[in-house]
Parts: sequence; structure tokens; C-alpha cells
Amino acid sequence: MRRALSLLLLLLLLCPTVLASEPANPPEPGARADDTEIVVYYFHGKRRCRTCNTIETLGRRTLLVGFEEQLEGGKVRWEPVNYELKENRHFIGRFQLVSSALVIAEYRGEELVRSKTLDQAWLLARQRLRFQRYVADELRAFLGEASAE
Repeated sequence: MRRALSLLLLLLLLCPTVLASEPANPPEPGARADDTEIVVYYFHGKRRCRTCNTIETLGRRTLLVGFEEQLEGGKVRWEPVNYELKENRHFIGRFQLVSSALVIAEYRGEELVRSKTLDQAWLLARQRLRFQRYVADELRAFLGEASAE
């Protein structure tokens, strides 16, 4: 099990992030093309281990506690996605998914501008405070760059 996890982590670190041109859930009709939205995806399969559940729980809590205003204002959205479902399989190629993952994606209008897989989530899942700080820092970086453009 430990060897498989090590191999999985190595694969996650070596896989580049792929950008695509359309979001999973496009913005509402009539949305301005210059609207920017940050989506924090938690991708998972049908079967989940304890670490997978921890990553989802801590990821969601990080957003609810540290980014309440951005969530309520629609600037940031939390979206858990089962990538094994037929309608969600396109995410596998789009974000180079090999297992459960946290991904931050920036959309401008309907266009995916950039994304980042938070590979350290697996390593930090058992260190709650470090995990939450890592996710919050990465999301703040996305928000800062999005507002600067």
C-alpha cells in the first residue's frame, strides 16, 4: 500500500496540468465575458479511502472558513466531481487526473484560463493545519493574479 501511494504521488508530481476551452458548468447566460470565477474542484472516484475523504473535508472547510466572502459573492466555487461518471470523464484528460485530486481552475467567461493541481494535498492530508494553509495560499495566489489582470 505504501509503495503504491509513493508511486501515485510520483505520478501526480510528474503530470502537467492541461488547459481546455470550456468549463464543466458554464456561467449563467448573459454573464459578461470578462467575469472571472475560480473553481476549486475535488475530483474523486466511486470508491474512496480515508485519505480521500479527509482531503475533501479539509478542502471544503478551508474554503468555508477562509473564503466565505468569495464563496457567497460567486468569485470562488467548491465543486466535488466524481470523474468516473460518464458525464464527467472529460475531466480526466483536461486535468490529467490519475486519482483523486484537488484542482484550482480559473475561468474567464466560458474559457478555462489556467489551472493547477494541488499535488501536495496527498502529502499534507494528515497534517490539518499545514494542509489548510497550503490550499489557502494556493487559492489566494489564484485570486490575487485574477484580480490583477
